[in-house]
Amino acid sequence: MTKLPIRVNAFVYQKKEDAIEFLCIKRVPDDGGFWQTVTGTVHDDESLIGTITREIKEECGIESAEILNIEGPFYDFEWMKGETKIREFVYAVEVKHGVSVILAPDEHDDYKWCDTDEMFKTLEKEDNVNAAKKILEHLNA
Repeated sequence: MTKLPIRVNAFVYQKKEDAIEFLCIKRVPDDGGFWQTVTGTVHDDESLIGTITREIKEECGIESAEILNIEGPFYDFEWMKGETKIREFVYAVEVKHGVSVILAPDEHDDYKWCDTDEMFKTLEKEDNVNAAKKILEHLNA
């Protein structure tokens, strides 16, 4: 199984009455210690949607049965990891309200559900902020 230079970025959200809350997760200090959404690398035997469901399970413990809808991609961008150009595709993923989040301790050490304002204050990478804007355009359309 080969990892491809392709990643997914899943904006996991839940609806709470008339509001939307987004899941932000914090990388462990050895891996940057920054806040982001669920991301992961596509393997050569996977679809983008397959990668999303696998990564949500691995990173957050959320089962595929708790995923209500996956939409996208709504945005994509490229970035460099060493000498490799990575292309990242951004999706919106609705999960059942009140799902349990169980983080992979080797990857993340904290999480929070954020309203829109808090999400923008929490996300640290410019590409993620730009992706959040595209997700909100879709969800508010």
